[in-house]
Amino acid sequence: MPKKPTKNTKGAINTKPSPKKAAPKKTSVDLEVQEQKARHKELSEFQGSKALIAVILVAIIAIGSLLMNLYNNRPIDLSSKKVLFVMTSHSDIKSDNPRETTGYWLSEASEAYEAFRNAGYEPVYVSPKGGLPPIDVKSLDFITYPNKKFLRNENDKLVATFKPEDIDYAKYRAIYFVGGHGAMFDLPNNEALQEITAKIYDNGGVVAAVCHGVAGIVNVELKNGKKLVYAKEVTGFTNAEEEKTGLKEVIPFMLQNELEAQGVIFRAGKDFQENVIVSGNLITGQNPQSTHKVVQKVIDILETQNYNK
Repeated sequence: MPKKPTKNTKGAINTKPSPKKAAPKKTSVDLEVQEQKARHKELSEFQGSKALIAVILVAIIAIGSLLMNLYNNRPIDLSSKKVLFVMTSHSDIKSDNPRETTGYWLSEASEAYEAFRNAGYEPVYVSPKGGLPPIDVKSLDFITYPNKKFLRNENDKLVATFKPEDIDYAKYRAIYFVGGHGAMFDLPNNEALQEITAKIYDNGGVVAAVCHGVAGIVNVELKNGKKLVYAKEVTGFTNAEEEKTGLKEVIPFMLQNELEAQGVIFRAGKDFQENVIVSGNLITGQNPQSTHKVVQKVIDILETQNYNK
């Protein structure tokens, strides 16, 4: 409501508004207090924003970790017809004999390839370094029909074997370790291959290895913290067989000794004769002569899984 006009001393009406009182001047103390309050408000808002960002980041990390954990523990595809062949990338055996270069044993790959293909399964190849895996030259002494067929049909795949980091374990129902002395050097401590193997096994898949390929599973640790081979019946290239190869002094360890040190119940058969041990979903063969039966046991388990789906 507007103010009523006031009368001056002569009785005349004063229509001018009363002058406003001047605001008190702020002292330097007042200004400092005001600045401190403003800074405190800004600081509180900044700290609040930081806390909110921190909460959001923690949530993102937790969700990411959960999703990664779920991804890394997916069940394997039981409709898959793929079998992962693990092959060595190692060729140097440090022997005085130039013919002692090593690699994978050809028949342990070719016979397995033939058996899996005939049963409708597709071999996929992986090696520690990727690319063409070396062949143990001694295994070329046995140029059988399966060997020729394997090298001819699978050449394009062999020159471009996958690296472990390229492999999605969930696509494979079985993993098969090909032997040859090269496997003794680069498979036992390959953590990426160990992880793939453990995930396949932990998710109901089959793990198989023959001859020196068994070296690839000696250090595999399952999600329960135990070694895959611990307290299981297992076989592999025996001490007696290794003595006869003349390579005892140039390999990093004796396979039978290492397996027994891991708490394995080692089952040795006769030298260079078929011997296959089945321990649930773990199948091992003693030597090259055991290859076909190892693969057949793998197929038997896979076909039983197909029937029970």
